[in-house]
Amino acid sequence: QTTAFEEKQQIQEETLSSNKNISQYLLWINIHSALIHCILTDNNLNIIDEITDGKTDDDLMNFFYRNRIRQERMVVVAGTYLGSIRAELKTLAPNFNEFCHYRSIDIDVISLICEKWFPNIYKQRPIGDDLKHSIELLRFYRSNIFK
Repeated sequence: QTTAFEEKQQIQEETLSSNKNISQYLLWINIHSALIHCILTDNNLNIIDEITDGKTDDDLMNFFYRNRIRQERMVVVAGTYLGSIRAELKTLAPNFNEFCHYRSIDIDVISLICEKWFPNIYKQRPIGDDLKHSIELLRFYRSNIFK
């Protein structure tokens, strides 16, 4: 009979061998009224899956498992106001927070840089305030600045 450690190690090895590009995924996170909204995208910012009502570590880990993400630190967190989001995530779902990569892509920082260095492009950016808008905004910046 296998131990929990051996089972976890086997899952990690299977995941790595079956999906070499898993680290290219982004996890977009927003938290409102203790509900955690996540959108998983690929490296081209195509939406793969979404959960709108995550409340616990188990809810969020099941979201990863159904998307075959089973290795720690392989998904980078993205979104807006990520400093406060990560702090709240540490309280609401600490294990999930630790499972995610420590690096983040904060769209607010990219917007600030764009406003300072590329004001004409910044004025043309799409306006909105939800996760799907954040994804669209990064697409816009990629097409117009990160060519």
